[in-house]
Amino acid sequence: MAQEASSALHVHQSIVDKSGRNVFSTSKGEPSDLFYGFLGGLHRHIYASLQALQGSAAMRSILGDKFVELYCAVKDDEYREFQEIITPWEREILMFNV
Repeated sequence: MAQEASSALHVHQSIVDKSGRNVFSTSKGEPSDLFYGFLGGLHRHIYASLQALQGSAAMRSILGDKFVELYCAVKDDEYREFQEIITPWEREILMFNV
């Protein structure tokens, strides 16, 4: 799989506003501008997000220390593997220009 052009590193996210409307989708079911902005920033900030999760007492109290430690360890390994397998062109063009 490492020879294939792509990556299995992904996170599923749904974000709704106060009325329960999915902010990543338009009324026609198409991706919203917020969705595209989120995608562009996700790869840039995922490592910092994992560090924030590790240091969050609130999230640890909700999810538990074991879950946070395991989740962050798995995602950290996935992120490092992602950085090793994806080509520099893919990293520059696809990740920073989505």
